[in-house]
Amino acid sequence: MCGRYSFAPSQKQAAAAELRKREQPANWKISYNIAPTQVALVVTNEQPDMLQTMTWGLVPHWSREGANSGKLINARAEGIDEKPSFREPLRSRRCWVPADSFYEWRTEPGNKKLP
Repeated sequence: MCGRYSFAPSQKQAAAAELRKREQPANWKISYNIAPTQVALVVTNEQPDMLQTMTWGLVPHWSREGANSGKLINARAEGIDEKPSFREPLRSRRCWVPADSFYEWRTEPGNKKLP
């Protein structure tokens, strides 16, 4: 399960060339440590020619608060279409999340955390 990812395209990467074709937000910046509930860039099926900023995480349709707690960030492919949280987003609210890498943090001796 992916808990963090990075997005730092270089000019030589194919993803960078693909991104230049799209309208981009003025305030976006390279990030090597994108975590759940943080703002990230996506391309949605509603506006495929535009990079948009969105918050990482899923807010279920039944949520009373409508807040992104960061608890729904991953799903297993097996049975995803049967899970109430993911069923509707899987069918109609998809997006492309450009990323260079994904990783988890590990704890070293002395409680030091490393990506």
